[in-house]
Amino acid sequence: MISDLSRPLSTSVTILALAAFQGCAPPEPDSPDVPSDEGQPSAEAGAPLNEASEDSIRLAGLEGSWVLVALGGEPLPELEQPVTLEIRGDGSVGGFSGVNRYNTTLHTSDLAEGHLAFGLVATTMMAGPPEAMEFERVFGERLAAVSTFSVEGERLRLYAGGDEALTFERASSS
Repeated sequence: MISDLSRPLSTSVTILALAAFQGCAPPEPDSPDVPSDEGQPSAEAGAPLNEASEDSIRLAGLEGSWVLVALGGEPLPELEQPVTLEIRGDGSVGGFSGVNRYNTTLHTSDLAEGHLAFGLVATTMMAGPPEAMEFERVFGERLAAVSTFSVEGERLRLYAGGDEALTFERASSS
C-alpha cells in the first residue's frame, strides 16, 4: 500500500498520456493485419514524402487551419477548447486534441485520388479529466484510421474506410 503512494506522479501522467493515443500505434509487424510496405512512399527522417507534396497539399485544398465540428458524423460534446488540425504545405501536421498538442506527418502520394494517411503521432503528455482523455483517445484512433478525404467549400471530411471519421471547418483567419 505504501509503495503505491510513493510512485512518482510523472509515471501516472505518462501512462495516461500513452493510453490517450494508444489507438495511434501501428500494428505489430508480424500481425496478419499489417499491409505490405511494398510500393509505399518512404518516410525517412527529413525526406519528402513525394516530389510534389507541397503543390499536392495546396491543390487538394488541405493546407491551413481546421477546427473539428463532428466526430463520426455526430456533433461534438461541450469542449473547453476547440480541437484543431493544422496542415502545412511541407506535409507536417499538428494541432490540439482536447487535452494535449500533437504532431504528425501527412502521407501525400495519392492526394489526387482522394487518399491520404497520417504518420505516427507524437503528443504532449498532459493529463485531463477522464471524459476529455476519452475524447482525445477516440480522436487519435480516428485520425490514425483515416484513409480518404473530401474538401467541400470550407469543410474537410476525413474518412476511415467508407465511414466519416472526423469533420473539420476551416478556421477563420482573424
